[in-house]
Amino acid sequence: MRSTFGPRRGFGTPTPELIGLQNTFTGSYLTVCGECNKIPGISVDVHANSIAQSTGSQWQLISVGPNLVGILNTMTNTYLTVCGKCNKIPGISVDVHATSPNQADGSIWQVIPTGTSIGLKNTLSGTYLAICYECPKDPSGYSVDVHASSISSSSGSVWNLIELTPPPGPSPYGPMPPSPSPLYPPLTPLGPMPPSPPSPSPLYPPLTPLGPMPPSPSPLYPPLTPLGPMPPGPPSPSPLYPPLTPLGPMPPGPPSPSPLYPPLTPLGPSNLFPVIYQSKVHPSWALWIFVIAMSLGLLGILIGLLSEKKFIWVTGLILIAAALVFLFVYLAF
Repeated sequence: MRSTFGPRRGFGTPTPELIGLQNTFTGSYLTVCGECNKIPGISVDVHANSIAQSTGSQWQLISVGPNLVGILNTMTNTYLTVCGKCNKIPGISVDVHATSPNQADGSIWQVIPTGTSIGLKNTLSGTYLAICYECPKDPSGYSVDVHASSISSSSGSVWNLIELTPPPGPSPYGPMPPSPSPLYPPLTPLGPMPPSPPSPSPLYPPLTPLGPMPPSPSPLYPPLTPLGPMPPGPPSPSPLYPPLTPLGPMPPGPPSPSPLYPPLTPLGPSNLFPVIYQSKVHPSWALWIFVIAMSLGLLGILIGLLSEKKFIWVTGLILIAAALVFLFVYLAF
C-alpha cells in the first residue's frame, strides 16, 4: 500500500489500480454505507478504518480526461456522485447512484494535487468533496458532501490517495497439466558399485617391480686410479730459469769521487740552548707553595662539605687549582 497523487500517477490514462481515499482530518476512509447516520438508502461517509471491498471503502479511478476521473466503488459498482435532495436530504449531498461517469450526473471529479495529498473538485457543483459533522442537521456523526469552496485540512477537503497493488489474476490458460513425457525422467538412485572384473587387454599392464641393478659391463666412466707420490723428474736440459747463485758478502768499493750526499759531521753541545742540554734545577719554592695550597684546598673542601657551606668548599677548589699551577711551574723550570 502506498500513497500517491495525480501528476505522479499520470491521470488521463487508464488507471486499473485499486485505491482508498483517506481523509486527513479524521484519518478514516471514504466508504459507502447503507442506512448510516440516519440516512435512508446508500450514502457515503468516512466510518471505515481500513481499505476493504467488503466494507465499501475500496475504489477505482477511471480516467475520463486530463486530471478528470470517475470514482467507481468496487462493492456497489457505481460511481461517486453529487445529488440534489437525494435520500431525503435537503441540498446537495453525495452518494453512489450513477452507473457511469457523466458530468451531467455530477459523477466526474477533477484531481487537484496539494503537497503529497489531493483535493477532489466536482465539475458539476464546482465545490470540493469534504467531510461534515452533523450535516445536514438531521443525521448524526460525520457525513460527506461538497460544501467546501477551497482545499484545506480544517474544512476536511484534503485526501490521501492510497494506491493498492492488486494480486495477480488467474492465468488465462488455466493450471498447467503434468507433462506426459518429461524431457528429463526421474533419476534412479544408484546402489554401491560391484567390483569390476580385470580387463583382458589393459591399456596399461601392471608394472613389474625392479630389483637391484647389475653392474654395467662397459661403464662409460671407469673407476679412477689413485695417484701415488710423483717421482723426481730428470733435470731439464734447457731450463727457462737457471738456478740462482747465492751471493757472498760484498767487498768494500772504492770511495765515491763525488758523493751525492757527503757524510754528516756530528754536532757538539750548542751554546744557543744551554738549558736543553744541561740538567734542570727545579725551584723548590714552587713545590712548597704547591704542597701548602693543595693541603689547604683539600681541608677547605672537607670542612665545606661537613658544614654545608658553599663558600668554604669553593675556596678549597680555588686553592687546589692554584696548587696545580705551582706544580706546573715547578716541573717546567
